[in-house]
Amino acid sequence: MAVTVNTTPPPYSGNPNNDVCLVPTDGSGTMRNLTTDNVADDSGPTFAPDGRSIVFTRHTIPYGSGEVGKLWRHDLAIGTNKPLTEKIDLTISGVEQDGGMLWFAAEDKGVMPIFKMKADGTGLTPVYSEGTSTELSAKSGRIVFLNDNFNRPNELFSLDPKSGAVRQLTRFNQTLVDQLDLGKVESYWFDGAAGDKVQGWLILPPGFDAAKTYPMVQLMHGGPHTMVRDSWSHRWNAHAFAAPGYVVNWVNRHGSTGFGQQFAQSILNEWGVKPLDDILRSTDVLLARFPNIDPKRIAAAGASYGGYMAAWAEGHTDRFACIVNHAGVNDLITQYGADVTSYSFTKVLGGTPWDNPEGLQQNNPMTYAKNFKTPMLITHGELDYRVPDGNGMSLYAVLQAMGVPSRLVIYPNENHWILSPQNSIHWNWEVQSWLARYIGGKPTLEKPVFEAAGGK
Repeated sequence: MAVTVNTTPPPYSGNPNNDVCLVPTDGSGTMRNLTTDNVADDSGPTFAPDGRSIVFTRHTIPYGSGEVGKLWRHDLAIGTNKPLTEKIDLTISGVEQDGGMLWFAAEDKGVMPIFKMKADGTGLTPVYSEGTSTELSAKSGRIVFLNDNFNRPNELFSLDPKSGAVRQLTRFNQTLVDQLDLGKVESYWFDGAAGDKVQGWLILPPGFDAAKTYPMVQLMHGGPHTMVRDSWSHRWNAHAFAAPGYVVNWVNRHGSTGFGQQFAQSILNEWGVKPLDDILRSTDVLLARFPNIDPKRIAAAGASYGGYMAAWAEGHTDRFACIVNHAGVNDLITQYGADVTSYSFTKVLGGTPWDNPEGLQQNNPMTYAKNFKTPMLITHGELDYRVPDGNGMSLYAVLQAMGVPSRLVIYPNENHWILSPQNSIHWNWEVQSWLARYIGGKPTLEKPVFEAAGGK
């Protein structure tokens, strides 16, 4: 069988080097590395139907940089690796092979379509472009996959490879979804930073009335190299943010994937500049389009890299009435000492504490603390080993010392994400309460009261 193995040697302080390896299933022989020719990520192997080759995804830059992953083929007979999709500006992974074609889903401009192409990497064709399609499985002349969108969770779908016809197989969540009052969702484009076209998602509150005045919440996605998809989320659900009566905007700002490698890599060594410019430009676009959005009641919220953007906005603009920062990379010195990806700081964040510290500090939100003035809610999981909670506590301490209205909420049993149902309810209540304090709206949640363990 073919597996992905991180072959970085001890003490594992360098960049991860995932390789595709062959492992005998009968316990005989030893594991054989097929991708020793590349020091970066090789992953997602799948055998061709005839068993004579393996297709996998390759990155050539050994750190997270927004690089587009290319599809490669390993010939098992002669042991060579050759690129299949060198000229295609999509990250291709999770490939299935059926009927002499390669089938896969890839991020593309806010959605995640299913594509097909010939086995030699030519003839790329989008087949189904609605919402977000994942977990493809091709077998016996049929492709089964998961599909979701902003308005419903995942359901199983089937695709006929010959006709391209798509059929929904399950409706597990339909009864529950039918009970929800969801606002309109639309994709839109605007002129962003550096003259680039930027895509965003607009989510209106239920019962939106053009004659009424509304606050707005700018959601800032994490990554930084990810994409806001037309997809349901149980953690940062756009409709949950809109439900109290907020217009919600979620921008695929510079650095996002799904818009080409150049766009994704445009923020290297200047993490906050173009993304904040995009977010503020989108604010202006929506204010011009919707005169009933109150420009004095606009908030921003983000997590992880989105939390970095929350801290960056704190020091670079006064456009927001309040900010929500979850698990944010708030202090690059703090993060450097705890981050498993610190080997990439000189390539991504401008420097290290000893090598070009000026470049590092130029990207550090804490460098601009003298400008902090916007009220901020900070939340963090105590078990967060990706962005440890020292990031949240250090920013909170600075805001408190400066007299900036701020609140810190630590979840002792959560990691980088708030995952348990009870904590999720509490987190959403905290966020709604903070937003209502500064921009109004009608929270949909009351303060949750949970029964202690043992019923006491």
